[in-house]
Amino acid sequence: MNRLDAWPRSLRWAVFLPAGIVAVLIVDGVLANVFYAIGLSRSPQSTAGVTAAALRAFPWGLTLTFVPAILSPRPWAVGLVMFVIGLIIRVSPVVSMMTVPYQRERLPDVAVAFAVIIGAHVAGAGVGLYLIRRLAGAQHSKGAAA
Repeated sequence: MNRLDAWPRSLRWAVFLPAGIVAVLIVDGVLANVFYAIGLSRSPQSTAGVTAAALRAFPWGLTLTFVPAILSPRPWAVGLVMFVIGLIIRVSPVVSMMTVPYQRERLPDVAVAFAVIIGAHVAGAGVGLYLIRRLAGAQHSKGAAA
């Protein structure tokens, strides 16, 4: 039994999303400041900018998927929902660029950057789902053994 099991179920449902969002903002803010301090470019057309964005997207996806799921009463369902929400957030700029005519012309210039950043997010969120599955399986096997 972990410490979260002692919390009332309603409190866990009320806390998981705000706590997860705060965790994502903290992780992303710290990484953004670190990359700014070491001088990585923010331009999506440069290799350094794409690298910095991908290095921020991986832990962003991991944190967005893992933290709310672990705090919620239903980890696997919340993890899948947060995975989809994160993917929508990452894909929406591409869809926006495709629908606006003058932005559509810029899309080939930034397509590789978007692909790398979305791929890093999916990898991070996938690791988060894997960790959720492992943790939920470990707790399920502890409950069955007890």
